[in-house]
Formats: sequence, structure tokens, C-alpha cells
Amino acid sequence: RQSAGGKLDCSGEIKYDVENNEKLNDVYGELHPATFKGLWSAHEIELSNGVFVRSIGVMGDVRGGLKRGWRYTLIIGDDLQDSLDMREPSTLEAHKQFWEREVEFAIDADYGKIRYIGNLLGPGCLLQSIMKDEKYKGTSFHALLNEDGTPDLLNNPARITGKSTWESKWPTAKLVEQAKNAISKGRRAVWLAER
Repeated sequence: RQSAGGKLDCSGEIKYDVENNEKLNDVYGELHPATFKGLWSAHEIELSNGVFVRSIGVMGDVRGGLKRGWRYTLIIGDDLQDSLDMREPSTLEAHKQFWEREVEFAIDADYGKIRYIGNLLGPGCLLQSIMKDEKYKGTSFHALLNEDGTPDLLNNPARITGKSTWESKWPTAKLVEQAKNAISKGRRAVWLAER
């Protein structure tokens, strides 16, 4: 869950899952028992098994872990850019430098992993840069798939046959409505890039 500044609010859904998710408790035990006096704030968590979680907004202090004497073992970058960044070349370049100089530097060299989740926003966006880098392996999927598993690229806007790859998050009916609306405004390519 995002809060102001683009940070994940650790005190909301994450706290609820740690305290109530039976699968987590079965596999890992009680990660935050009532007797454990670890850190729990809106943007930092320390679990009873030694795991430490930080939520950092875009351009935030990623190297905070270095001050504690350790490097991150997992960094998840979730939608670090938006369309406004793409319109301002200096902001786009700043985000690329932030990723290369701050995020990649902060990861543990032996055990660290970085995951980037997001949409391609356009030529030169941060995600596209990362996908071109051989040290990253990536996967992508389309929002709508035909019955044979091929992407429904809306070549025939009057007859959209695809089904959502994630019905609970993006219902097919809503995607079809968005697509038809975008096509009617001459923005088919924009919609396809986003979905």
C-alpha cells in the first residue's frame, strides 16, 4: 500500500499479514509475537527471525542499511517512474542514476537480488534500460490473452476476444472498456504500452 512520498506503508497490510497470515505462520513461525520488542514503524520493520524490511520512496536513502553495517539481500523496485518523469529528461536521467549508483550499489554482492516490477512507459524509460542490460533477466506478459495463449493485440477493436491474465486485479470487462475508450481517442498504442 502506498503512502505519501511513494513509500510502502509497512504498518498496514504488511503488519496485518505478519500477524494474521496462517501460511506465513506455518512456514516461518510467529514473525512478530507480542513478546518481541523489535522495530515496527510506518516504513521499517524488524521481525523476530532477524529479517529487516525498509520502505524507501523514489530517490530516498537506499544506503541506510550501510549505516547499520549490512547490505540488502532483496530490493524490490515497484513502479519507480511515472509518465511525468518521461516528459522531463532531467528527472528521467536522475532516476536512472539513482538506480545505478544507489540501488545497485546497496545490494549484497554474494546474496543480493533485485526485482523490478513495472510497466514500460516509453523509449528510454528506466525499465527499458534495465531490460537491455545483460545482467538482468526479465519477463513480461500482456493484459489480454487469446484462448490459444497468444496476446490479444486488439487488431480488430470491434471484436476483442482476449481474457484478462489477472481477472481479480484487472477484470476483462474493464480492460475491454478501457481499450475501446483509448482506441476511440486514437490512443491504441498508448493503451497497449500500459497494458
